[in-house]
Amino acid sequence: MTDYEQQRYQALFDMFETDGWGYLLKDIEEEANLHNNVMATGSADDLFFRKGVLTVLRNVHGLKDTTYAQYNAAKEEEES
Repeated sequence: MTDYEQQRYQALFDMFETDGWGYLLKDIEEEANLHNNVMATGSADDLFFRKGVLTVLRNVHGLKDTTYAQYNAAKEEEES
């Protein structure tokens, strides 16, 4: 792992431990609940828009787990 990658992971790990990250996740969950309602969809375009929004929200919400998984895989690769 390069120094840049290590610094990047450390910065992300530090961010995940902040109150702000927790607030962001709560806001994302609330926003996802608003967009996860097919009955409020007025058209096919609106449905696809909602799907896109939910995809982005899900990706940001899962960033912590994804980052830790990538970090652990990189560390295992270094050790082998």
